[in-house]
Amino acid sequence: MKDDRLSTGRSLGNLWDLERDELVVRVQIPKKQKTKRGLLSIASSIYNPLRLITPSIIRAKIIRQDECRRGVGWDERMAKQNKVAWRRWLDELPHLSRVHVPRCYRPQDANPVAAVQLHHFCDASQLEYGAVSYLRTTCEDGTHHISFMRGKAKLDPLKQQTIPRLEL
Repeated sequence: MKDDRLSTGRSLGNLWDLERDELVVRVQIPKKQKTKRGLLSIASSIYNPLRLITPSIIRAKIIRQDECRRGVGWDERMAKQNKVAWRRWLDELPHLSRVHVPRCYRPQDANPVAAVQLHHFCDASQLEYGAVSYLRTTCEDGTHHISFMRGKAKLDPLKQQTIPRLEL
């Protein structure tokens, strides 16, 4: 008997579940030393071109930046609090496999579109700043559909700036 299920393909560096037409995140975690170099190696190995998992990756970058502030070398052991934070981050990475994002911005079975809006949000803190964009589609029957478009996050520079300046 033949299996009629569609397989999983690759699209833009991410897994594409052809059956459900969704992009799926898969992360493989290599074993590395608990050093600034090891942390950078793991964080850089996670391919994230669509920025689907940026909130998770930025956490590793915050730990690395803290190690840079401390002025430790690339192969020196991390501070205890950063080791704990890194271990927690590594333990949570497998949960990213639950991230499923519809590939299409508008569902195939949606009613005719009456209005389309693009919403942008940004925020900043003393550690990071970021922005995200969503597409809001209103159908003729009054239903709404919201789709993730793109997100971006960066670490605050080592030279402190005000939060309003970072939000700009």
